[in-house]
Amino acid sequence: MTETVTSKLGKTYNKAEMDARDEELHRRLNAIKSRGGNSRCAECGASPTSWASVSLGVFVCTNCAQIHRGLGAHVSKIKSCMGTYQWFPDELEAMDGMGNDKAALKYGVPPAPAKPVDYAMYGPLFNTTKDRYEKLAFAGKSAATTPKIPVVTKPAAPKKKDDEWEDDW
Repeated sequence: MTETVTSKLGKTYNKAEMDARDEELHRRLNAIKSRGGNSRCAECGASPTSWASVSLGVFVCTNCAQIHRGLGAHVSKIKSCMGTYQWFPDELEAMDGMGNDKAALKYGVPPAPAKPVDYAMYGPLFNTTKDRYEKLAFAGKSAATTPKIPVVTKPAAPKKKDDEWEDDW
């Protein structure tokens, strides 16, 4: 019996054939990733894009990959672009057919987050990303017509006087 593997998009392939084509498919992935806006995260604009949502056809950074995971696999099927996962032809077709530039036209441009994205931005960026893909809240909107995500920063630790330093030991 022939061993098979299934892509994140549900298509079944012969495992031996996919194993033999792994390097070729990763070269194709890297070529797609280097085109146009695909080198910058579809959500926050950070570089590099080391993850992809094969169901949405967008490339994202590591931080935004976490946000996409939080959306659920029914919305975004996230996959690493770093060479550790096997990629399949249907997934590459989805990425090649959409990409970040076309996604911006289809889903609109979300509000720009403060850069760099850190843990404090997770909540607002998650909500914006959810609205973008589930509600199509930004469809037809450009960066000029969307408000900025409010900046949420980590509060600074209070400064101590020099003579208080030893009290911490």
